[in-house]
Amino acid sequence: MKLRAQHRQIVLSLLAIVLLFAALFGGGMTLLRAELVAIQQEKTAE
Repeated sequence: MKLRAQHRQIVLSLLAIVLLFAALFGGGMTLLRAELVAIQQEKTAE
């Protein structure tokens, strides 16, 4: 039983890390998209 509990802990840890990376990546892409939109708006304003 002890081994199974440890295995579950490892799986949960990996899942948390994956979710963290997904959140960071998603946030970075959102920021990048916002930057591109701002640049396009500046170009059209000229």
